[in-house]
Amino acid sequence: MAPVEDAEPGRTPDEASGRVQPGDLFALAEAFADLVGGPIIIEDANFRVLSYSSFTGSMDRGRGTAILGRRMPAEWVEFLEAAGDLERLRTSTDVLDLSSGPWHAHRRLITAVRSPTELLGIIWAAEGDEPLPEGAPAALRTAAEIAAPHLARHLEGHRAERTWSGRLVRSLLEGRGQLHRHADELGLPRDGALTVLAFAPRSGEVPSEDVWDRITDHVALACEAFRWHAAVARVGRAVFAVLAAAEGTSGEGPERLGRDIVNRSVPVLRGPLCGAAASTGPGLGGLPRRRVEAEDALGIVRGGDGLFATYAQVRAEVVLREVREVLAQREELRLPGLQALIDEDARRGSDLALTLREYLRCGAQAPVAAQVLGVHVTTLRYRLGRIREVSSLDVADPTTRLVCELLLGLPAPRPRLT
Repeated sequence: MAPVEDAEPGRTPDEASGRVQPGDLFALAEAFADLVGGPIIIEDANFRVLSYSSFTGSMDRGRGTAILGRRMPAEWVEFLEAAGDLERLRTSTDVLDLSSGPWHAHRRLITAVRSPTELLGIIWAAEGDEPLPEGAPAALRTAAEIAAPHLARHLEGHRAERTWSGRLVRSLLEGRGQLHRHADELGLPRDGALTVLAFAPRSGEVPSEDVWDRITDHVALACEAFRWHAAVARVGRAVFAVLAAAEGTSGEGPERLGRDIVNRSVPVLRGPLCGAAASTGPGLGGLPRRRVEAEDALGIVRGGDGLFATYAQVRAEVVLREVREVLAQREELRLPGLQALIDEDARRGSDLALTLREYLRCGAQAPVAAQVLGVHVTTLRYRLGRIREVSSLDVADPTTRLVCELLLGLPAPRPRLT
């Protein structure tokens, strides 16, 4: 959608804004509603609702949902993203004129509030019972310029608070300092049930500090929206949320929250967010262990197909990964027979190591493995004979099969030059 042309506002900024105190974002929204001629919502760069003007007319569903949920509804995020308007809001000062939207929306005008270096937020103006005046687009752009120092002040305070709380959360997760005092300052119970969630982008690229900040805000806002008392901070290569489980809360609550967080769009990410939940238990002293559980489970999720899992759901995979890491570091625990198969394959162009790997993955069931490999079962049995001959491994022995399967899951060693 093309940006609207500039037009003369119906009222002067001085008449509309009056004497709004710095940081009074609700008074600012009221002033902008008077300036633009329609109800206003002011959001930060993460689409969190910071303030809105009062309005006595009929309210469409989108405005009501944003105010009640304290953020731009997911349906609107998807609508703007599909039209390419989300990117324009991030990168320009265009005033977007939307004649429609989710839930039979009234006409809306949207524009970005920017500093010279970053996006500070966005302002929405919606039609109420009466059409927006002709000069509304230019008036909204003027409002965005007036709003810039107010949102910059808000952002500065928000960053200072995030830095302070981040240090406290990090101390709790590392088990150092005055844990009770840190918990009191964060509003977490000293002896209540606690759990830890961890989140990170699935992609292998390293996010910028700004992207990490946006992910942290995304997680914190979701916890707040779903009425979870949480302390959120980035520590290392993940964003952690320490959750206080209210008495009587279902054990599935943290999992539902985590799945909702990863299923909601994070506009600054090019790919999906993934996450994991640790076990739940009483006391601050267990938080370092729960952090490790959340990190371990997150590592499994990032290497798989899903977006979220609990530690209990992937614990076996965590154990398997730990065992394989030990085996990878200790060459003396390798089986010479497997190296003999790799060397034989390199000399003759055969597939003995691959055949053994698939045979073990299929539970040592020859007909199933033959089907997976696309060969006749007689061919597979011939290869198994060659495997025994070349490697001297007794693949009929359950212990030998288990160790072979573990070792074959490691990065393949190079063939030996002879």
